[in-house]
Amino acid sequence: MSERKKPHVLFVQDKWCDFDPNVGPSPSEHKIIGTLASSGLATYDRFYFDQFWYKHHFSWGAALVKQCLDFKPDLIVLGWTYHKEITSQIPKEEIFNGIIREKMGIPIVALWYDTAHRPAGDRLLPYVDLNVVVDSSSSLTTSRQPEKYLHLWSPEDTKIYYNPLLERDIDLSFVGTVHRKDIDENIYKDRRKGIDVLRKAGIEVYQVGGQRSDQQLSVEEYAQVFMRSKISLNFPRSPGRVNLFQCKGRVFEATLCGSLLLEEENPETAKWLEPNVDYVTYKNETDLIEKVKYYLEHDDERIEIATRGYEKARSKYTGFTFWLALFERLGIKVEDSLVSQNKLLESQTSQILENHPQKANSLSEPLEASLRWNSVSELFSQILHQTDLLNIKGHNLPKPYCFALESLLRKISKKQMKVLEIGSWKGMATAVMGGVLSEYEGTLFAIDTWKGSSSVPSMEKEAMYNDIFDIFIQK
Repeated sequence: MSERKKPHVLFVQDKWCDFDPNVGPSPSEHKIIGTLASSGLATYDRFYFDQFWYKHHFSWGAALVKQCLDFKPDLIVLGWTYHKEITSQIPKEEIFNGIIREKMGIPIVALWYDTAHRPAGDRLLPYVDLNVVVDSSSSLTTSRQPEKYLHLWSPEDTKIYYNPLLERDIDLSFVGTVHRKDIDENIYKDRRKGIDVLRKAGIEVYQVGGQRSDQQLSVEEYAQVFMRSKISLNFPRSPGRVNLFQCKGRVFEATLCGSLLLEEENPETAKWLEPNVDYVTYKNETDLIEKVKYYLEHDDERIEIATRGYEKARSKYTGFTFWLALFERLGIKVEDSLVSQNKLLESQTSQILENHPQKANSLSEPLEASLRWNSVSELFSQILHQTDLLNIKGHNLPKPYCFALESLLRKISKKQMKVLEIGSWKGMATAVMGGVLSEYEGTLFAIDTWKGSSSVPSMEKEAMYNDIFDIFIQK
């Protein structure tokens, strides 16, 4: 690595899902780039090969080399998807091997989200240092070079997927695509069948979302369904390949939001979470119906398992730990202080949940207060870390502020209000906040550790006794 304090990553990937601007941003934008940005472990730049192709209509190999010369990355992360014009025609031997890896000494890692791409992954092996798969371990047993594969989990951004302790007013949900008109109608057949079975049994299933469906949600709206759901369904069979199981990103999206994950028994999810301890499995359609009814009737057991799933996901399977594992495999060093902070958070999360067991029907008051402080502290620490406007050691927000800010977070979520400024009374953090929280109608004023004046209440005193929403609301 160069003299930089942090490694620098160049993401080479698609900008749009399915290379189609009409479908929306590539999931890599928040899953991969977003998680690295949130981790603070490295700096980064982007190179979108589909955007380049649509603009120039010729191979993007030379443009990529120029970006490498300009940015001097320590690592290239390649989000590879086959396209007969955009990705298939680049001279990989010349560009990836001859120039980037050999002459520039830049390692290349390819990320694969779907085991259906494993043959493509094998074909790319000569041109990359490592293939990272995030859904299935099948590549480790079927590839001719398993040593060049790393099996990890789907990285999720804890700024998007977290548990704000909202009222869980949705009993059972499935968030995702259940039908696609553009491909084989049997795709997602198991999802439709599972939902139909439940509905015929008199169980309502709230189904919405799916990037390629007519019910497309923003990432934030998608996450809020998990935050509001008591039980989140997942169907782990690979679309169109019923004998192949995958550990979907939905597994960690649901558990990070504190919802009880319920899915068909399979070996892939069980590699990361313990069945019927961190989440619940079912064997067949009858078992599915019985499990849903049971855990909707037994809140205490549902909450206990959901909390363990949240603890496991939050401490072990976040975007931060994903990037840490990848950098460690490649021998790329990161700041010790960042690693220490993450380990401290893991320890605090475990202690909170171990010391405060669940009571029937709801969270106990001590546990709710502790988890509330933990989630609020985490979110605002990330904001403060990004703005770098407040000198708070270790980027930790004092506990009294977190309790006061908790009601603000609840009202943002429920009333869909927009935080304009956090970190500076004069609005220095407005631009940063645009990338942290979704933009909604309504305005709130700044939140920070500013001491106030004779005409404006001091946050330090007032936050302990008043609703900070009422103190700082802009009339």
